Amino acid sequence: MWLRENVVEGISSQRERLRTSCPICLEYFRDPVSIHCGHNFCRDCITRSWEWCTGDFCCPQCKETAAERILYPNRELARMLEIARRLSLQAAHRDAAGQEGCKKHREPLSIYCKDDEAFICLICRESRLHRAHVMLPVQDAVQEYKVKALFKTQEENVTILTKEISHLDAIIQEMEEKCQQPASNFLQVRSVTLDPSTAHPQLAVSADGSSVRWEEAQRDAANEEFGTDPFVLGHEGITSGRCCWEVEVTPKGSWAVGVAKESLKRREESGASPEVELWSMGFCEGQFWALSSFERMTLSQIQVPKRVRVTLDYESGQVAFFDADKRALIFIFPSASFKGESIHPWFLVWGEGSQITLCP
Repeated sequence: MWLRENVVEGISSQRERLRTSCPICLEYFRDPVSIHCGHNFCRDCITRSWEWCTGDFCCPQCKETAAERILYPNRELARMLEIARRLSLQAAHRDAAGQEGCKKHREPLSIYCKDDEAFICLICRESRLHRAHVMLPVQDAVQEYKVKALFKTQEENVTILTKEISHLDAIIQEMEEKCQQPASNFLQVRSVTLDPSTAHPQLAVSADGSSVRWEEAQRDAANEEFGTDPFVLGHEGITSGRCCWEVEVTPKGSWAVGVAKESLKRREESGASPEVELWSMGFCEGQFWALSSFERMTLSQIQVPKRVRVTLDYESGQVAFFDADKRALIFIFPSASFKGESIHPWFLVWGEGSQITLCP
């Protein structure tokens, strides 16, 4: 009820703010569009207003923000306003040249013919050409089209807000349904500890398994049991559910985080070097990368985070990476294939000063 009452109040406040002119240029709307909050602007005006926007898109009138730029063309309002604009201009011209009047009868142009959308005199009104047409005094015609434009704007605003109410109802229903589900269906914060037995020779894992750092020749780097990538796995394997964990990263060196599954056992058990299928994201030599066993992509315009959140949805095969402080998505693998195998958290550090620390 609280939600619906507030939305109804919002609709009422929208009605009070209705205008036939753009709030930015204060002129009649030109190519009017509605934005996320329901307010109308000239397309060019709102486009220029948002030209240098780097974050959320803010309404210049009510300051409500939206993550995406949304413009709804308002063609019916544009048509009505064009008629009202034309009427006003014609009325102004008529007043300026009132002495000329009707070119045929030399009488004042005091009537507006709606059928022909033209100014006529009283004698023209009685002629056979206009006798059956709908006519209004000029000022009444101007006011009528302005009122129609206002009502059209109101209808558009209410329609947009009604859609928002419907969307909110769907979210409420979804949340109510989720509240009835077992807790295991929700995203669980997972406690991860590092497995030192999987660490590359040049990595040093803390005694409690909560951090890993790069060290020159920490162990025998020539040991062929380990590959060339300086990574370490988490102890715990994941075979179902939705979970997440967070890490702190240093601004020095290179690092990467993700998830991996071992497709082959280690050399001492199978006689082959380990091959790891992985889905990861990291920072290397000043560039962000998304890296899997099948592809490598550069990621642009990303600020280096201090904390990274990794989320895993095992059943849907989704692996996502977020800037944990800003709660902003960095990258997502939408459809990884785990094939029922156990998945382990995966961490890579490389270069002097590079370190990853698991957040409690």
